Amino acid sequence: MLILTAASEPQVPKELNATATQFGMMFAPVAGNATSLRLGETVNNGYVFQVRDREVRVILASWLADRASVIKTANDCLGWGHAIKEGLASGKMSSPASVRYQPPYEQEDARFVTGWLERAFGAFQKQGGVTPSDMKEMLKRDQR
Repeated sequence: MLILTAASEPQVPKELNATATQFGMMFAPVAGNATSLRLGETVNNGYVFQVRDREVRVILASWLADRASVIKTANDCLGWGHAIKEGLASGKMSSPASVRYQPPYEQEDARFVTGWLERAFGAFQKQGGVTPSDMKEMLKRDQR
């Protein structure tokens, strides 16, 4: 989701960037909770964001090597995000792991999402692929 927020060209409606931001905010505590349960220990936001930023680099490398796989994963991720959002809104979700979903995009919409991904990855690369953790480290270095 972090990469998807990088696309700010006129072709990308603000609603899409808002959705990516909302999903990113929603996924962080979900990921933290799932990781905490899996590891059997408390996981803080710093840990979750460190993992997110490491995965951003992996996803960027995957994008360069196998775009079709990243596009499929992104569609699945967006579908899962919509299902979690609906589950939370309805109050019927017992666990994010229990969420079942259908990829939300038909053929025409999938082409649009592919374009969104291409613009977002291009913009993220042009911006240097800098993550929030990178910025935090740069600020720490500058303060020394």
